[in-house]
Amino acid sequence: MCVYDFEVTLEQLPAGLLPIKLVRDVTDDNAPAKTIYTGQLDLSKGSGSTTLDPSDAGTWCQKTDEVPPQSFAVSECGGFAPASYAPGSYCAAEVLEWTFDGSNLKLVDRRALLNCCGERTVTVSKLTGVYVVTETDAPEKKGRCLCMCVFDLEVTLEKLMGGVIEIELVRDVTDDNAPPKTCTLASSTSPRARA
Repeated sequence: MCVYDFEVTLEQLPAGLLPIKLVRDVTDDNAPAKTIYTGQLDLSKGSGSTTLDPSDAGTWCQKTDEVPPQSFAVSECGGFAPASYAPGSYCAAEVLEWTFDGSNLKLVDRRALLNCCGERTVTVSKLTGVYVVTETDAPEKKGRCLCMCVFDLEVTLEKLMGGVIEIELVRDVTDDNAPPKTCTLASSTSPRARA
C-alpha cells in the first residue's frame, strides 16, 4: 500500500457554493464504489481543505525510493530445474536463493505452492532502504483450478553495488480474502556471504 494524491481541475466555475461528491472506485475489491465526501465548497474563499480520512497512514506514507532496473520470470508447474536437486529435496521446503555477479542480483523463490491456474508477477520496490519483493498471484480469466502446483519465481535487479541489503518478501494472493503475507530477512550481495 502507498499513499497518492489525486488532482482534477474544473474550469470556468462561478464563485459561490459548489455542491460536490467525491467517489472512489477500487475496481477489484468486489465492493461498490465508495462515497468519500459529500458537501459544498465555498469558491468565494479562493482555497480551502477538508479532512477525508483522519486515520494515520503510518509506514504507508513513506516515499518509495528509486528502484533499479528489473526483470522477472515464473516457471511452469514443477519449477525451473527441479532435477538439479537431490531426490525429494525440492519438495522438502520453499527456499529463497540469490546470486550476485558484481552488478546483477538474481533472487529465485523455489517451490512456492500456489493454485495451478493463476496469473503471476514479481515486482521490486525500494522503501526506506528495504527492497520489497512482491509476488502477486491473481486468478486467470477462466478462474482457478481445483489443484495446487509448485512454481519457481525469479526476479533480477540490475546495477547494484556490493554489500549487505535488506529484503522483504511479500506474497499477495489477490482472491484469498487475506492481507499479503510478509517474510522479512537479511541477505547480502557479496558472493562470499551466506543468506
